Amino acid sequence: MALEELVDKEIIVELNSLGMKRIGTLDSFSDNGIVLKKGDEKYFIPWRSILELRLTKEGDEEFTPQLQIDDAEKESFFGSIFFIISVTIMSALVTFIIYASFINSSNLGIPKTIASAIGGPFIIVGFFGTFVSFLMGKTKIALLMVIIIFIGALLYIVYFGML
Repeated sequence: MALEELVDKEIIVELNSLGMKRIGTLDSFSDNGIVLKKGDEKYFIPWRSILELRLTKEGDEEFTPQLQIDDAEKESFFGSIFFIISVTIMSALVTFIIYASFINSSNLGIPKTIASAIGGPFIIVGFFGTFVSFLMGKTKIALLMVIIIFIGALLYIVYFGML
């Protein structure tokens, strides 16, 4: 069916944003999109947003998705918040360790101070992150944290001459 035949007829337009559907009268169209008339209001819908455009059938209804969070997403969200707060607290501890390492830099020497300033945070955040990740059931994050622990330990081993 040609687009000209749909002018002044009731159509349904399916948009590509979250499966939204709009019902209204096709007022006009152009190379840029269509104008959908709904009561006294007119809406311009660009072609790039339209998935499907057809005459309405019995049983068609407008659909506007409601953004609702289910319980599983809430639990995941609060777990993420716990993880972020925990890592923030650990970062504060790490900052203290870095500060303490630089105070003792005259005893250790510059390369060892840098290694302890970098390796210490890697190991502490890695251990804590692994623990929290396993509690949250995020095994991929836990694997990443184990890799971070390995990098921190490797820095200590190389710079402190234990290798």
